[in-house]
Amino acid sequence: MTLGNWFALLVALVVAAEVVRALRHRAVRQERWRRFFRLRTTSWGLGILTFLLAVALAAPLLAPFDPNRQLDIVHLTNRPPSSTFLLGTDPLSRDVWSRLVYGTRVSLGIGALGALVAVALGDGLPFAALVVAIGLTSWFGTSRLVRAEVLSLRQRDFVVAARALGAGSSRVIVRHVLPNAAAPIIVSAALGVGNVLLLEAALSFLGIGVPPPDASWGNMIADGMPSIYTAPWSTFFPGLAISLVVMSLNGVADGVRDALDPREAP
Repeated sequence: MTLGNWFALLVALVVAAEVVRALRHRAVRQERWRRFFRLRTTSWGLGILTFLLAVALAAPLLAPFDPNRQLDIVHLTNRPPSSTFLLGTDPLSRDVWSRLVYGTRVSLGIGALGALVAVALGDGLPFAALVVAIGLTSWFGTSRLVRAEVLSLRQRDFVVAARALGAGSSRVIVRHVLPNAAAPIIVSAALGVGNVLLLEAALSFLGIGVPPPDASWGNMIADGMPSIYTAPWSTFFPGLAISLVVMSLNGVADGVRDALDPREAP
């Protein structure tokens, strides 16, 4: 790690802290933001996600080595964490920190289904096919939730009263159904990002996800499995990153639920 890498990492931490501080300051004046930050886990989750997003955007500044470069397959295999290799090296003598940083881009991009931009820039058919396959198989649960929530709201007294007063279907949907259905749907979508992230990791671990040598957290775990007992850092750090993202998304989803739930309004 060079001085420039450490400085970029410090900037990413400061940016994440400032984003959370600015939003918490807004919470003092707005009730909805106050409800969002009611739980401490929401602040931590938002901070971690913001930091990881900053890391993904600043990957070239944070990574001291090419993530796919085998530095020295004879002498630098499975090196433990040190000042030169912050998180050690993997069984192929690649820097774990550099791969973790660049893997953040891939794993978070797929998890948020925001990888369409990367695909348009030419990441290749295997990556695009993975995004499409995960997206097409991940909407079923949310669609069932939306249908159940709308069917439930149709029978509520305020919807029946609105129809009795002559409100059209569009007005009922926009003014009554969507605001009351938004909270569970958004929470489900936030939790779904974590589920998709775990699915990508599982597919990459099995060798049918992100094609090697491109770094993702899932294939980092797969690459480190042969040396899990002698070099556990190769699998520990990507596994820790996945756990942090999933727990952070759960915390943010709880905050979104409290902020959007009409029953929480004063």
